Amino acid sequence: MPYQTVTIVTSSAASNSAVVALDWRNGQPTTAIMYASTVAASSGPFSLQFTLDDPNLVGGSSLAKWSTLSSQGFATYSSGATGLIHSASAIAISEGVMYTILGPVAALRLASTTGVTGSAILKVIQGEI
Repeated sequence: MPYQTVTIVTSSAASNSAVVALDWRNGQPTTAIMYASTVAASSGPFSLQFTLDDPNLVGGSSLAKWSTLSSQGFATYSSGATGLIHSASAIAISEGVMYTILGPVAALRLASTTGVTGSAILKVIQGEI
């Protein structure tokens, strides 16, 4: 049962967190929460991305097709459209932003489209059979 925490730390350019691999074969619900580490030290837009490509089967996370998770749940975007981008300064630090993913996905990660000051944190837990 995956229970992992990953972080994007201070960066002057766009970056991605480490990948949280999920047990997509059993298709159990997954809950993810992302939040900024501190009120004063975190800023910059970041988003939760998912892939249906298992990074272990396609040869690594750089070969997987990543999409930004929408606040609408699973959605299909036309080319060039984006999902929900969060600004750390707009998130209540004690609460963060929580997603519940009911269907199977292969992996999750945090992505920053520009630099991040401080850190953004992603915690993921997945149910088991």
